[in-house]
Amino acid sequence: MTAGWHRDYEPFELAENMEEDLGLFEAATQARKFAIQPPEVHTVLAAGAAGRTVAAFAAGLAGRLGATVVEDRAAGTAAAVKAAAARVTAGAIVVPAAAAPDLLGELLAGVDDGAGPTVAIVAGEPALTTLDAVLLPLFSDEPAARRSVSWACTLAAAAGTAGLVHAVELSTPATRQEARALAGGRAGGEEVQEATVGRAVAGHLGGLVAALQRHGLAGGYTVEVGFRAGWPRREILAALDALARPATVILGRDGLPAVRSQGLASRLALELVAAGAGAVLVV
Repeated sequence: MTAGWHRDYEPFELAENMEEDLGLFEAATQARKFAIQPPEVHTVLAAGAAGRTVAAFAAGLAGRLGATVVEDRAAGTAAAVKAAAARVTAGAIVVPAAAAPDLLGELLAGVDDGAGPTVAIVAGEPALTTLDAVLLPLFSDEPAARRSVSWACTLAAAAGTAGLVHAVELSTPATRQEARALAGGRAGGEEVQEATVGRAVAGHLGGLVAALQRHGLAGGYTVEVGFRAGWPRREILAALDALARPATVILGRDGLPAVRSQGLASRLALELVAAGAGAVLVV
C-alpha cells in the first residue's frame, strides 16, 4: 500500500488569495523583458545659493555615478541653470528646495521623453546615507518607470549591503477601471476590492519588479516591493513615513498620474521634500 500524499497550499476560498495569485501569474506572463541600464552621467551641476548643502549632495550623487561635480552658486534663475548645465554638459542638476517653485517648474517642464538632465531637489542638510535608500513609486511599465528603476538600482548598488530600493506599486485611474472589469461588474457602484486593484497593477509591473529583484540579488542590496491602493500623492507620503530612515524619492517626470492630474512634477517633488524626503530626483 502506498503512502498518502499531501500538499499544503493557500486556499482559494479567500478572494484575496486568489486575486493575489492571479496577479502574480499575469505579471509573469505579461512581463516585458527589461535590462537595467545605469544612467550615463559624467557631470553633476550644483546650482543655486544653498552652497554647502547642494554641493555636498551633488558630490555624493556624483560619487555613486562615477561623475564629476561643477558648482555654480550664481545660477539663480531657470535660464541661468539651464545655461550652466549646457555649458558643462550636466547629466544631473542639484538645486535647493528653497528655489522658487516657478524656477523648478521651468526646469522640469517641456521634457517629456527623459532627454533632459535629471533634477535633484534637496532641503536642509541631508545625510549622504539619504542616497543609500530609494523610495520608488511605480505606476506602469513605460519609459518613465524604466528610467526611474535604472536610477534606483544604480544608487542602491553603489551602497552595497546598506542599499535599499523600496518599490511602491500604485494604482491609477486606468488600473482601477481595469480592476472593475476584472470584477465582472460584481462590485456594482461600489469600490472594487483592494486585492483586485492589486491584481490589475501587478499585471503591468512584472517586468520591472523582476528586473529589480535580479539586480538587487546581483548587487547585494535589498529590494522591497509593496502595493498601496489609495491616491498616489497620499500613498507616496505614507510610504516615505513608514521607511523611518533618510531616503531619496525617484520620480519619472512623464507618466506620473499624480503629476498629470495635479500640476507639474516640481509641485509633488517639493511636497515630498517638505514631508521628510532627504531628496527627490526627477528623472
